[in-house]
Amino acid sequence: MIERLKSFTYDGYVALLEYIQKKYEIISFDQINDNKTPYIILRHDVDASLSDAFKMAELEAEMNITSTYFFLFSCRYYNLLEKDAFQAITKISDLGHEIGLHYDVSVYDLYPIKSNEALENEIMLLQRLLNRQVKSISMHNPSIMAKDDPFKSASKYINAYDYNLFDLYVSESCRVWHINDLEKLLSYKYDKIQLVIHPLLWREKTVDRKDVLDEFFYELSCENDKNKQSWNELWNGAKPLKKTEHEERSN
Repeated sequence: MIERLKSFTYDGYVALLEYIQKKYEIISFDQINDNKTPYIILRHDVDASLSDAFKMAELEAEMNITSTYFFLFSCRYYNLLEKDAFQAITKISDLGHEIGLHYDVSVYDLYPIKSNEALENEIMLLQRLLNRQVKSISMHNPSIMAKDDPFKSASKYINAYDYNLFDLYVSESCRVWHINDLEKLLSYKYDKIQLVIHPLLWREKTVDRKDVLDEFFYELSCENDKNKQSWNELWNGAKPLKKTEHEERSN
């Protein structure tokens, strides 16, 4: 199983879900209070690709699995207020998955308001966009932040880094499994586990780790080329304004 997971293919991901389903209930964060152990909280931080997130959400829905997808308002690569992005997160929500807020404290530090106000503003906006309550939050890039999570002990929301929620934390961040943690996950010896899966990292077929980012940024460049073409058509099709009668007389 471990060698298969190193390929980061959807087939390998399905095999992993089927394996852990033999013992664990796979749940989202907002289902924790409704479930007794053993369980695995399945979490997705959507740091880049909404299309990859939707593919994974569909795959899980076909297996009757619900998980939590965390979205970032300050993401460089998607805009939750843009039409295609809004449709993508709405479809993921409609599949039954929980939608949570992925927040960037480094961005909050730049705002002329307190961090807790910034968090509440983003949660309120996300709730209104989706017409559903947002219960869970997760910090973006906690391993490289120079400061602690200011919402670590916030009781109003479920914090993904609340260590009372899990005994084992397993992630494939940057497409690197920590093998000891993966072995523990597969051992069935823990009752409460959090499994973090980043949709961008998984593919239909085996792709070299070094090529994943190249593929993603190539797709971005293609999208930018399409946008440029649309702008050119609009730009070149616009006719200069005619002079008004007053301007004609003035000349």
